[in-house]
Amino acid sequence: MAESSRQKWDARYREAQAPLFGEHPSEFLRQATARSDFEAASALFLADGDGRNSRWLGQKGCAVTAVDLSDAARIQAGALDRASGLSVNRLTADLAVWPGMDERFDAAILIALHSGTTTRRRAVETAIRHLTPGGWLVLEGFSSAQADRGSMGPTSPEKLYDLTETRSWIEPECRLVEAMEGLVLLDEGERHDGYADMVHILARRRCPGE
Repeated sequence: MAESSRQKWDARYREAQAPLFGEHPSEFLRQATARSDFEAASALFLADGDGRNSRWLGQKGCAVTAVDLSDAARIQAGALDRASGLSVNRLTADLAVWPGMDERFDAAILIALHSGTTTRRRAVETAIRHLTPGGWLVLEGFSSAQADRGSMGPTSPEKLYDLTETRSWIEPECRLVEAMEGLVLLDEGERHDGYADMVHILARRRCPGE
């Protein structure tokens, strides 16, 4: 299954005439990092695609490591990084089995990771494990309500986020700062264009004794 997903995304990135999800970062990521209390010198991006989100944060001076299933996406991201004069540590890995690394980060970002429930939960837990105490978790994805729209995003309910379920993966390791499910207007390339039902979660890993 993972190999078929890898091949699917490799083909999509190779055949794309323009960035699949636009050239600009997620607006939710912009909002999260604009908070007065958000500070991150390093960040881990999981399911980063061609790097629109990690590259944006890297251009702000954050040391970035990014992981994606698609090697074609990684290659495209690397080319765009070099064109921007940026150096990003990019890895190709299947988050269903990726063992992670020893390094810890001030932030971990998951934008539009839409795999099966087991893989998504494991990715969230991996992200949290890589956070420093007080580190930020930023998560955005299509909610289960999006299945009724059928306008964009996965058609399989198993690949969509339920807010209550996702919160259960995050707590008690993290303290929630924001958790919402609602309608958002997206303008992220031809694949994410229009109104969509989304889940947004912003949380911080608890410090020892908290």
